[in-house]
Amino acid sequence: MVVAYFRYKGQAHISHFEEVCTLCKNTGYLKNGRRPTNYPEEYFARFRVPGDVVSMIVSHFCSDDIYNHQQSWPAPQHRSIALSTQSAMLYVVLYFAPDLLHKKETTMREIVDKYFPDNWMVAFYLGSLVDLQEAWDPYRAAKKALLNVLSIPNVEDTTKKVAESVRTCNASLDKFLQQGVMTEEFVLENVRKLVNHSREYNHTLRWLLLHRMTTNKKFHDIIHAAVPTQELLRMLT
Repeated sequence: MVVAYFRYKGQAHISHFEEVCTLCKNTGYLKNGRRPTNYPEEYFARFRVPGDVVSMIVSHFCSDDIYNHQQSWPAPQHRSIALSTQSAMLYVVLYFAPDLLHKKETTMREIVDKYFPDNWMVAFYLGSLVDLQEAWDPYRAAKKALLNVLSIPNVEDTTKKVAESVRTCNASLDKFLQQGVMTEEFVLENVRKLVNHSREYNHTLRWLLLHRMTTNKKFHDIIHAAVPTQELLRMLT
């Protein structure tokens, strides 16, 4: 693509062409293949971002709700979805500061407690999906921070809560969708109740769709056993 663009535009119309070529050189990464050592931090290090800039960005992520999504998701149990866009960005930014992933246990624990207390699957950039258990396995501090989240008891407890939410959501939805229920008067009188139901429904569905894709077989089996495919299809239809 770079060569095609170069031939189309001509060298005179492209600034920093050599730098772009350096950035786009082979990284050793192949989709569905084995992850190269020190990837992607060495790839990002081809053009270094000043360390103080990265530190300021991470600090803001840790302390602020940048997109103000928590106003739309005020319930504590919905924090992971309220901060999901921010957590996806932070996941990428951390590779510009690999020392945090390797050595800064306190910072990584703070990040996990805020963004990933009940989830470990991150969706970023147009549907790309990453399992933190696998992605952060080479990094000592990040891996240690995830230990509580990825313990079998915690996964079972979180999945149990999601399964209960699925049953509650489906039961409520059956009542709402009965003929003659969703009148204009009913909607106006029950706006708060309907909005709360929509929040819980979307949170539960998102968690299931993401975490059913986990690469950990034990977690995969726990989630599929707690919420069979048929129950998930009911939510989607």
